[in-house]
Amino acid sequence: MPDLLSMLKIGLIKELSHASDQLESAMGRYAEACAAILDYHGTNGDTAQDLLDNVMAELPRAFNYKSTLQKAMVFMWRVRNQSPSFVPISLLPPEILSRIFCFSERCCLPKSRITRRDAHNNGQLVYPEVALEVCHRWRQAALASHDLWSHIDIDLTSGSEGKLFSRALALSARSKQVSIDLHTRIDFYCRDDQRFVDFCHSIVPRTRSFDFQCDGRSSLPRNPLSLWASMLSWATPGTLKTLFIDAQPMREPGFVTLNDPAPSNYDARLLQIMPVSEQIFEDILSPITSLKLDGMYPYWTSRAYVGLIELDLKTSNNTNISISEFELANVLRASPGLRVFRFRFKMTFEWGITSTTPDPIHLNYLEIIQLGGRYPIAQETILRMISIHPGQLPLQMLAEVTEHFSLLSPYWDQFLGFITRSKITQLQIQGVAPFKIHLGLSELSLFPLLPQLQILTWVRLCLARDVKNFLEITMQLPSSHCFRRMIPPTEPFASYAWPNAGSTGTIFDICLRYTQRIP
Repeated sequence: MPDLLSMLKIGLIKELSHASDQLESAMGRYAEACAAILDYHGTNGDTAQDLLDNVMAELPRAFNYKSTLQKAMVFMWRVRNQSPSFVPISLLPPEILSRIFCFSERCCLPKSRITRRDAHNNGQLVYPEVALEVCHRWRQAALASHDLWSHIDIDLTSGSEGKLFSRALALSARSKQVSIDLHTRIDFYCRDDQRFVDFCHSIVPRTRSFDFQCDGRSSLPRNPLSLWASMLSWATPGTLKTLFIDAQPMREPGFVTLNDPAPSNYDARLLQIMPVSEQIFEDILSPITSLKLDGMYPYWTSRAYVGLIELDLKTSNNTNISISEFELANVLRASPGLRVFRFRFKMTFEWGITSTTPDPIHLNYLEIIQLGGRYPIAQETILRMISIHPGQLPLQMLAEVTEHFSLLSPYWDQFLGFITRSKITQLQIQGVAPFKIHLGLSELSLFPLLPQLQILTWVRLCLARDVKNFLEITMQLPSSHCFRRMIPPTEPFASYAWPNAGSTGTIFDICLRYTQRIP
């Protein structure tokens, strides 16, 4: 005896089959009637006005038929897309789906390809809105995930006009009251726009991260600085945790100065005036834990540098802005819990008979350190300055080098000292000099200092021995290591397979590429 659900299913199948047969017959008959009218009107156009009137009245109904058929197709596609046999992802619960959606591209603000050295063509990116158009279930899961809509982009140059602002309004509504990441961009000017200001005022109190992107080469005009100052003053102290100022294209990077008089030891040409009181500025920035700066910086004595977990200091080459050895030491010492440190900056020093160096700085929680740019003395100073306690966390390190490896080099001496007292698990060494850097590593003295190493990457570096000898030596290293040597793809190379390293495991993902032996 079939149960009620089985009977209902059988009835639905029969109804669909019967309706489909009727629709097929009716559509065929309808098409034949329309074709017959066309044939008749072609030979009797002058005497068929009443027929033409009926055709004109029928056209809107035909569009309604089409709309109804499209709705039916949507229903069938929804059934199909919810079937695990056709779409296995449909087996996942909504909370997992929403987490997957979060891997989509969140930011849609472009970077100027005219003024920036690092701007890339985004190509075909997938944004969260795509999930709304796949099927009903995906749409419901996406709309229920308020965090999915928490990244809001606004363009100060276009203001409240255009698609970006409309999108920002929609995302603000979908995000409900969750904390948001606010990304603002200015190109060459900023218009006065009260509607735009009101919108910013409404979302800033729940903003957890500010990203200020400046794509112009000249110093910022006063009105965007005033707007940014207002946005900071509207922020809720303690809610804002991340500040990212990206003014890399600016010809003259500078410090953010406030309404209060600027310190006398700062060059007035390097100042950007932000009309906000020091008290408000410091109260908002002091709880920040992630600070990323390129082109505009608070004074090195600001409380914005206190208690950080992530610090990213960058500047373009050949600029007048710098940080002294003791200023950087004070910045790092103010954040003993620092986990991520990226540095690409010019450093100044006190020279003379009575000059001293800062005491070692303990960063026992450091997990990532990246030292970039053509500033070997600055890197050498940092490597000497940072002291890491034994038993520390695994460390990922990237170093951009400008000189050949030598045990007599002060830079490489500090480099080897740093990796000796650190638990390096991932190391990337990249040559950034205009000439090819020789990483001789006589007898590969680097490897015994890295017992925890899992991934080693060399970029634009040359070995001072042929690769076969290198293979013979590295075969004796722990089998958990993964080695990569990368060269520019335009150079000829030979690839070497890596044999099994023994019963304890296999060294995997090896890509050793070699051009020619260096004399």
